[in-house]
Amino acid sequence: MKKKMSLLLALYLAFTMMVLTGCGSTEQKSQTSGTKKAEESKGEKQSDVFKFSASVPDFGLSPKDTLVQKEWQKRMEDHMGMKLDIDWERIPWNDYREKEKIVLASGEYPDVFTSSDYDNVLDYGRQGMLMEVSQYFDDAPNYMEFVSSTPDAEYQIYDENGKSYGFQDGFANNRDIEGAQSQSTVAYRFDIFKENNMKIPETLEEFHEAAKTLKKKYPDTYPINISDKGFPIHKGFLNTFHTKDGIYWNGKEYVFGPAEESYKEMLEYVHTLYQEKLIDPEFLTDDNDRATEKAVTGRVFMLPSMWAGMANHYNRNAEDKEMEWGLAMLPENPKYGTPWKLMSTLPGKSLQQRFNIVISAKTKHPEWLVKIIDYQYSDEMIELMDWGVEGKTYQVSKDGKKAFLPEIMNSDDPAQELGKLGVSSSQVCRSGIVFTPQDFEANIAQLPTEPWYHDGKFLDNQYWIATHEYGGKESVAPFDRAPGLIFSQDENDKIANIMTPVSSYVDESRTKFIVGDMSLDQWDKYLKELENMGDYPSILKMYNDKFRERDKK
Repeated sequence: MKKKMSLLLALYLAFTMMVLTGCGSTEQKSQTSGTKKAEESKGEKQSDVFKFSASVPDFGLSPKDTLVQKEWQKRMEDHMGMKLDIDWERIPWNDYREKEKIVLASGEYPDVFTSSDYDNVLDYGRQGMLMEVSQYFDDAPNYMEFVSSTPDAEYQIYDENGKSYGFQDGFANNRDIEGAQSQSTVAYRFDIFKENNMKIPETLEEFHEAAKTLKKKYPDTYPINISDKGFPIHKGFLNTFHTKDGIYWNGKEYVFGPAEESYKEMLEYVHTLYQEKLIDPEFLTDDNDRATEKAVTGRVFMLPSMWAGMANHYNRNAEDKEMEWGLAMLPENPKYGTPWKLMSTLPGKSLQQRFNIVISAKTKHPEWLVKIIDYQYSDEMIELMDWGVEGKTYQVSKDGKKAFLPEIMNSDDPAQELGKLGVSSSQVCRSGIVFTPQDFEANIAQLPTEPWYHDGKFLDNQYWIATHEYGGKESVAPFDRAPGLIFSQDENDKIANIMTPVSSYVDESRTKFIVGDMSLDQWDKYLKELENMGDYPSILKMYNDKFRERDKK
């Protein structure tokens, strides 16, 4: 059972990695991107066998000899008109990012490989170590369909010189569901609230009152804690107060969240909760295992930020089988209205910048690799990799809707069964050259529902569907639809040099404000010290000047 739970949790956590970015016209760049090298490559006669090396991350189950990987090979060879002899190197994902840095620094690259850091793509691309793939975009129609439908693609896909060095991670959201991924809900012990005839909070005031009531009823507990080491106690409340750590787009301009009045208000609220002993004093030191242990043993009742899927994880691992964790949208602050949700998925086809497929500048036939990579962005190949093979992994109803086969969905672990077949949407196995575009419907089709509360009712729903339906358009955080900006290497270095000490001071001060080591009466002093740590207003000016410049175009 524990193995089953860990695999299911891995599905959720892996899926949350899909952070989407924002549609600008790229027609001019597409028309001018072809170079002499790309044009000459079109006339080369293809050989009988194309041999190349590929390095990709492994997510637990190897795609080697799976149903989908075999079909991928067959379809690619038909598409290319030649046999493919691929020397695959598959490295566990937990190790991949560190090994990637070593390989990049060595200068000796496989022909094609996965990059997990866009900054590295830009850095090594500008050095001439990675192929400038934009020179082949005229011969990549499937990828360019994603480019043309990605908001602000001109600013996301290309650097300041109009060049691109990688094929970015694709996402197909054909139902236009703008659901969130994390930090957009509060988890509550539904069974405790029901037992004590308590209302699930819908406002900040109700949240505070509920915590005080629970403290009185269960004096040996702390009602509120973190759910994950990566989610500090203040994170969910940022969305309720309409602010953010760091520089962000607020819908009108770029601002620095930690200097906003709303940020101060957020700190005052969280400090009050802490001062009244409503927050577990170990919130700073609890790791993920410790936080989960407290959640499943009845030592906490309210978790203000969550990964999708954690409510089910707690319920299935609870000591008390009557325990019921459930979710509700973040409590509303009347001053700011509907709380924001984070990482709302983009409608239609889009690209995310972080993950890329890159090609070594030394490879002999980059145009053939481009053709292979581009085919992965076709509807046919997306369907293969995310759904598998019709009749063997999924079926299609009379109204055209796909569903994974009942024998797979009724198994102890559907994701594991799909992974054994090489289906990429399982998240435990990824076929092809990673990362390939993800079909949002295929991901959702595998996820079970969780207990939810909304509009006075207890019900079951899926996280991404629920946050879309219950949050509405107004809950999409403005920074998740921010206008794209392009910074030069020198500008990025300036930003890092100035903002690193500023951010460190913010982190240090935030903790002190929350626990009371620093009084909020010292807020003006804190603001002055922020500028002493680094000229962040100059960086804000840089951001907003960039926005005004692009707005004139």
